Amino acid sequence: MKQLAIKSNDGFLHLTDLPQNCIFNKKITGCGGTTIALKNNIDYVIAVPTVELIINKIKRVDSGIGTVRFKDGCMMEVFGIFGTFDYQTKKGLKEYVKKEGVKKIICTYDKLPKLKEFIDTKDYQLLVDEYHSLLKAYSYRHTAINGIFENYREYKSVCFMSATPHQFGF
Repeated sequence: MKQLAIKSNDGFLHLTDLPQNCIFNKKITGCGGTTIALKNNIDYVIAVPTVELIINKIKRVDSGIGTVRFKDGCMMEVFGIFGTFDYQTKKGLKEYVKKEGVKKIICTYDKLPKLKEFIDTKDYQLLVDEYHSLLKAYSYRHTAINGIFENYREYKSVCFMSATPHQFGF
């Protein structure tokens, strides 16, 4: 496996994009990995394990468009999908993807398979955030996690990212 050394003087990642088609162990939590995908000028789908991670980013307690505010004052519209994938969410998503500009969609793992009805996945890069959860939660979230593995190859590229990967011993 090829290793990429990324140096940081201030504890934050200073990249224009995440590494592609890889497992990315960023080693430090809160260093800005997800922010890179949210802030750059590339269409991204970000799949996360929990609703709380989406609410934390989009500042909404329901699915829809939220505005992510970055520490430098920049802002980005992000469409969050979690909970019930109801008519309003579908309608809002259809309108969002038709708009001009960069698209950012953040969803829980279980919503990833449903997105291909609304977007051309080959136009989006995929970030599977907190990938260590794929193994950790498989016993009780196998349907959602299988959906990740059955769909990630349909995207332009994929980055499985975590700061807390599993340590495997054989």
